[in-house]
Amino acid sequence: MKNFPALLIFLILLASLYTPVLHSQSFDSTKTVIIILNDETEITGKIISKDSLNTTVRSLSGVVSVIPNKQIIEIKKHTGGIVDGKYFKPDPADNRLMLMPTGRTLKMGEVQFNAVELIFPHLMIGVTDFLSIGLGGLPFVASGGGTFVYYLSAKVTPINFKEAAVSLGSAMIGSTAGKVVTGVFYAVGTFGSQNASFTAGPFFAFSKDEVYDRPAILVGGQTRISKSATLLTENIMLFGTETENFIIFPSIGIRFSGEKLAADFGTYAIIEKEHFFYPIPWIGLSYKF
Repeated sequence: MKNFPALLIFLILLASLYTPVLHSQSFDSTKTVIIILNDETEITGKIISKDSLNTTVRSLSGVVSVIPNKQIIEIKKHTGGIVDGKYFKPDPADNRLMLMPTGRTLKMGEVQFNAVELIFPHLMIGVTDFLSIGLGGLPFVASGGGTFVYYLSAKVTPINFKEAAVSLGSAMIGSTAGKVVTGVFYAVGTFGSQNASFTAGPFFAFSKDEVYDRPAILVGGQTRISKSATLLTENIMLFGTETENFIIFPSIGIRFSGEKLAADFGTYAIIEKEHFFYPIPWIGLSYKF
């Protein structure tokens, strides 16, 4: 075709005329987004218009800005919370309180590294949005020889909404030096927002040969006090029997978190009838890849 080059140029010019229209339709003005600029500035707000050259956004404080598209590196979905017009990044460790799990889970493909008291590392892996597994361990060497203490867990989340999540799971710990295996089965629910939530559920301990007849109840919660700090409380009530006393394990802590890293500092205590055991310091780390 002799006229093919001219026809091709005409089609390209015609498409360029429609480019602003196509761009203007590629956003949802009802959704809050995070716009990241090439100088690492982040703007949180709603896109009110967009064309081939510029993006117009209204920030959480109501300021309208026209941003050249060439300055925008990424526009990503807002997943955190908004309090008094301020954006709070999501908690990278919202799948647990201090030691115990919440009803929330990892998303598919997410990997989370945890260190309990900084000495017991383990990984949590989001297999799907409704299933996560965990594994970890630590070698110990003594005068009588060495052993490897291992940790395995699984967590299924059949109810997983923004304001409510319920999970069923199990975690166990064992050693290569012996046949002793202990662990727990649990059902736990978390209700509330990213900024304030309540968690509760029953736990049942087991060994290799039996399920113990002393169930425990977890009652806890968390509340955001700033962009990077969250107050935590985790309280375990272990029911008594005819020969064993009712025991409470209260705790309180604070979590400092960024986009991927969370560091917990707190204390546990043990209350049994007329006895009180002095608080136990708690330190925990989480990093989400």
